Amino acid sequence: MAGIQVLSRSAVLLPKIYSLGQLLPDVEPGESEPVRGSSTKRLSLAMEQSDFYWIVHDPIYDRDAVAGLLTEDLLVVYDALKGPLVCPVS
Repeated sequence: MAGIQVLSRSAVLLPKIYSLGQLLPDVEPGESEPVRGSSTKRLSLAMEQSDFYWIVHDPIYDRDAVAGLLTEDLLVVYDALKGPLVCPVS
């Protein structure tokens, strides 16, 4: 899947994932960092040139731009939702 296709699909899926994630029970975060394997590399390759972005958090008071990677942001969302989804609800 090309980078623009990943972005287009993410624009549709992420609001749905966020909405459904609000229905999950609260779960305490784990102590360790998530282990990421080939999914990071595959997603980075799929994003191609569309992975990197700049953002200004507060354009009035703080004009410094911060660089980011969409793949990292998507994997953070995945990691946040993976725990409650694989953890049995009591």
